[in-house]
Amino acid sequence: PGAPGEPGPPGKMADAQARMTELKAANVVRRLLQRFRTVTPETHDALEMEVFECMEKQFDEMGSLYEKVQDEVERALEAGRARVQQLVERREKEEEHAARPKALMEEIRSLMEPLQADIDALKRATDGAGTQELPPAETAQALADSADAVAVELKAFSAQVVAAANEIKETPLPETVRPAWTKVAHEIVEVKRRGEAAVGAARLFSTKVLAAERKQQLEGKKAELRRLVEDASASVPSVERLVVGAEAIVEPFVKGRRKEEAVLVPLCAQAETAVVEAKTHCESAKQELRIPFVAPEAEAEDEMLKKDIEAFVDAESKLPRMRVGQLERRLQRVVNIVTSYRKELRLARNKLVFSSMKDDLLEKVKGNGESTAAEEAVAPLLEAEAQVEPLGRHKHMTVEDMRQTAEQVQASIDAARAALEAASFAVMPISDSVDDDLKRKLRAVAAPHVKRPLIKLGQLERRLVRVVNLLATFRKAIARKEVSSVSKVQAEAGKAVQAHLASKGVAPEALFERLCGGAPGLDEAKFVAFIAGAAQEEGGEAELS
Repeated sequence: PGAPGEPGPPGKMADAQARMTELKAANVVRRLLQRFRTVTPETHDALEMEVFECMEKQFDEMGSLYEKVQDEVERALEAGRARVQQLVERREKEEEHAARPKALMEEIRSLMEPLQADIDALKRATDGAGTQELPPAETAQALADSADAVAVELKAFSAQVVAAANEIKETPLPETVRPAWTKVAHEIVEVKRRGEAAVGAARLFSTKVLAAERKQQLEGKKAELRRLVEDASASVPSVERLVVGAEAIVEPFVKGRRKEEAVLVPLCAQAETAVVEAKTHCESAKQELRIPFVAPEAEAEDEMLKKDIEAFVDAESKLPRMRVGQLERRLQRVVNIVTSYRKELRLARNKLVFSSMKDDLLEKVKGNGESTAAEEAVAPLLEAEAQVEPLGRHKHMTVEDMRQTAEQVQASIDAARAALEAASFAVMPISDSVDDDLKRKLRAVAAPHVKRPLIKLGQLERRLVRVVNLLATFRKAIARKEVSSVSKVQAEAGKAVQAHLASKGVAPEALFERLCGGAPGLDEAKFVAFIAGAAQEEGGEAELS
């Protein structure tokens, strides 16, 4: 061997050079084989032909590596064919999965086309109407109707699109179909945006035009409406005069030195009479201010115009209505003045009467501390309690028996209440004609002297309340049983009629005529007799008496 760095023998160099040439030729084929990793059905055949041609070209130069490269080619061809087969199968599955989404997308496009045409037509109509300074109301109304129609169409389109989109989302969407669906989704959004914008613009324009039209119509009616309000307000001054008259009557009650009772009492009666008259006129004025505007037939369907007219009338009649309200409050002041004076007068009289009655009452009740008057009411109360106890056992009683029992218990309650009232008067003799306020004061003064009898009477009163409550519950049970009985009778009557019609083959109209007996209405006696007979008979026809 030679020294390092010196060239080797000529034979070895030639072998190395040949090896390099074979390897270079083999690598050309191998680089081509790498393309089988990404081969597709469309490029597979061309790639195989290219490999075959490359093998022929590099045959001589590959030399000893040819067989090895040939094996690699066979394996690459087999792998490429397997890959192509997988791709074909995958595409078939994707195509199968994509069939329904594609059909749905076509359906959505078929829905969008007429909707887009209607949206464009609505936009053109809006733009065309906008060129006019003041288009007629008919044009604006037609535009509003078109906008409503497009809005309905948009709503239906949205519902159909949502259903289709949900179905598409539930389907495994192939990658090849995703771009198409994304495009359709963008188109849907754009159509809906354009549609909503067109509907909004049309509605806004028609609203402005119709509002201007209504304004013109309202302006033409304002003079008539103001006249109606003035006519309705014509009675307010007369009401005010009546209120002023009533206030003048009660002026002596609030101004200057208080006059004598002989002067003021007659004024109270006069003031009350004046208030009644003024209130009557005041209510009449309020009714007149509620003006019902009757629109002409041509405007009867324009609800917005009616609302505008009502708002105008309400604003015009606001001051008269406020004036009537003020007059009502002034009348109430008159009533309060008279009521206050009568109360003062009653209290003053009660004070005098109390002084005169107190001593007489105390003299009578001082001996009633141990009174047995309450005992006399015990027997009637016991009788009422005895009669009310069986009321809870009414399950098997008829409605008529329950009514009779309730009347008997009510009579016992009335007797017990009368006995208690008599006992109460015997313990504390205060007449029912005495003023309630005075009666309370007298009872307060006399109560300490008849404490025991009052306690006994209170106990008896509570027992009587219990009896009254039990009777009220019993009467509710009677009402429920009456309803139940009526329903049962109706059901039985219905069954009897149906059974009779079915068994005899009689038409309902014919049976009704027979039961009426020529009269315009149903004969009650004949109907009751028929029901009784139809319910009892089994084979023969019910007799109508």
